[in-house]
Amino acid sequence: MTQTPKAQELTRARPSLAPRSLHVLVVDDDEGSRLGMELAVRDLGHRCSTASDGVAAFEIATRDRPDMILSDLMMPGMDGLELCRRVRDLPGEYIYFVFTSAMHDKAHVLRGLESGADDYLGKPIDLDELEARVRAASRLLLVQKQVTEQNALLRRDSQQLFAASRIDALTQCKNRRALDEDLAAVTANASRYEQAWALGMIDIDDFKKFNDTFGHPAGDEALQRVAGAVADSLRRGDTLFRYGGEEFVVLLAEQDEIGMRAALERARRAVEKLDIRHARGASHERLTISAGGAVLRAGTTPDSWLTEADTALYRAKRAGKNNVVI
Repeated sequence: MTQTPKAQELTRARPSLAPRSLHVLVVDDDEGSRLGMELAVRDLGHRCSTASDGVAAFEIATRDRPDMILSDLMMPGMDGLELCRRVRDLPGEYIYFVFTSAMHDKAHVLRGLESGADDYLGKPIDLDELEARVRAASRLLLVQKQVTEQNALLRRDSQQLFAASRIDALTQCKNRRALDEDLAAVTANASRYEQAWALGMIDIDDFKKFNDTFGHPAGDEALQRVAGAVADSLRRGDTLFRYGGEEFVVLLAEQDEIGMRAALERARRAVEKLDIRHARGASHERLTISAGGAVLRAGTTPDSWLTEADTALYRAKRAGKNNVVI
């Protein structure tokens, strides 16, 4: 069965579950036990570090992030239980922790597991059991890596979907949902941070006649070109939204009435320069826009701000279109 692109991407991110080479930290205050386990770990094909006490082991774990720790339970100073608890508090990737001890009674085993250990090995160490524990650690760490990578993919996809849900598919401007969110944020924070904002409402003049004459595909192309021209005329910190149909909104940061008029005039002239032939009977021979603007004032809500800009736009339409009213 053919996989979807998403399934293929997740498959590529999924590592093989075959055992891999690990970095193992052996911790034991007995030199003979420590050396014996180090040789056994290396014979199994894994990299090995050693420490003679819990304090040194924790420093290595913090600095080098081993994949697995084989630690004696009873040691002077920081014992294995305290070492395990501290390792479990470390941020970052999971460290597989196995206690080793000559005390095999259930109470000691339970104390070790309750401190956060993954497994328990009795001394003297059986090499087959050691190999089994290392293989189990390798498989678990690979599965956790797989889950981490898949979760990262899902988070990235979720972020992309969030962004896409706020973009108008036709014009690639931000859409009405994004406008509502941005206006709510701006009106809530502007007075607190003493920010100046202006809002412009733009409408393509006689656009219904254009659609009726040239058809909706031509109308869609005209919308895209107008949106591109307006967006290119704005400053980097300004934002263009498609409000609906042939209407757009521009949100202008740090602009007063004079600056807003200049910005909307730049947008109007940019659309004129497109030189898109209009339908017969339209108010102008070429496709044009009208714009109305309003500055943000104390107590303004998103709805009242839009209404004020829309009122100015209506005045621009009544004054002959292809002009700007503030």
